[in-house]
Amino acid sequence: NRKGFHSAVKLVELFWRHLQTVNQRQWEMEHDGHSGALRDREFLEQAQVWAEECHKSDELFSLVVFTLRGFRRIFTNDSEQWRILSGIVGRCLNGVLSANSDNCLLGKMADDVFAIMLRRSDEFLASSTMQRAADKLREAMGKDPDVDMLEVMGVEFQWSVADYKQYKGSVEQLLNKIYRRLFCQSQNKSSQIHQIVWEKQVDKVR
Repeated sequence: NRKGFHSAVKLVELFWRHLQTVNQRQWEMEHDGHSGALRDREFLEQAQVWAEECHKSDELFSLVVFTLRGFRRIFTNDSEQWRILSGIVGRCLNGVLSANSDNCLLGKMADDVFAIMLRRSDEFLASSTMQRAADKLREAMGKDPDVDMLEVMGVEFQWSVADYKQYKGSVEQLLNKIYRRLFCQSQNKSSQIHQIVWEKQVDKVR
């Protein structure tokens, strides 16, 4: 009857809203809200699964650590500026990598550190991908609605890559190896540095 039908529809709607709420909460637990990147532990778990799959199927993969240079010191006493900058970088990095979403994982490991896993990519291909991404970041960051809130006119990025040849069964250990390359003065010669300068309140960037 009609009454029973409407009751069933309401139950379905209630169930659907509940499912959406649960899915939203799950997403928020797994992702950084400002950038959409995976949180550090979630990234490590998913990247480890990918690495094992690639290893078993003899498939290429690379791991990249991407970081902001120097800005943590500049914004030591201004957490709001640091939050804005970190959010812009994360959103734009996620955006420029989204075209390769099926073969790419992005994780936010700290406010100024992101990790990227690329399937079907060795160190050379990953370096090329990151160079193209850095070029696209300039335009994306210049157009981000929050960029006019920043007191700086540009940023400097640094990244380093390791691939499947250096994988010894643990993504976390491979990440730590890249961290040492980036953050130890004696070992960071293998990293790439890229500067981005934007013009505020205009569409075009330098």
